[in-house]
Amino acid sequence: MVRLRGAPTVTVLVPTDRVFGPERPPKPPRPFVGVGVPVSAPFLAAGMDGSAITLAVHSYTETRGDGDQTVSGEAEASALNRVIATALGDQALSLADTDCPYPAVAHFEWTGSRVIQDGNDAGQFHGIVSFAISVVS
Repeated sequence: MVRLRGAPTVTVLVPTDRVFGPERPPKPPRPFVGVGVPVSAPFLAAGMDGSAITLAVHSYTETRGDGDQTVSGEAEASALNRVIATALGDQALSLADTDCPYPAVAHFEWTGSRVIQDGNDAGQFHGIVSFAISVVS
């Protein structure tokens, strides 16, 4: 969440106070981003210790405006997918400033994105960006 809130490419599309963790307020105004609950498993290799994690980051958008001023919710969800994948994907982040009990590095790999219609409203969309993360010490 810290990385997303600090990425200018993300915050130009979504205000920092609308980047939430797994728990978010009911019906926040769109657009907003929600970091999903990570799924983790132990990762053991010769001389290393850590975990293998999968994580999805979700964005919620809606079509708004009229005529030439219309902003497509589907296009906005796609744009958010791109900037989220860029902000987190294909990089290594030190966990030295976190609550990690040992020195570790999280290696993020972007594994895919998609946009789907959100519910029954034709103007609301849900972007999903998936990551595989390996944490090793």
